[in-house]
Amino acid sequence: MATAMKRVMLTIAPEMTERIEMLKQGPFYNKSYSELYRHLLTLGLEAEKDRSEEKRGETPVNRDYGKVV
Repeated sequence: MATAMKRVMLTIAPEMTERIEMLKQGPFYNKSYSELYRHLLTLGLEAEKDRSEEKRGETPVNRDYGKVV
């Protein structure tokens, strides 16, 4: 990861908070919330990229979305 990261502030809806807490208690129990949110953002960005590639008729790259870094 880059050494100079950008700080952001998020407002999370209550229904999302419950799901995030379940992840924190599961595969991310020994990880920071920052790592958890970075992982979720990466998954979303990669999924959006795949959707864009599919719309253009390209074959999306096979990614392991479930992998916890």
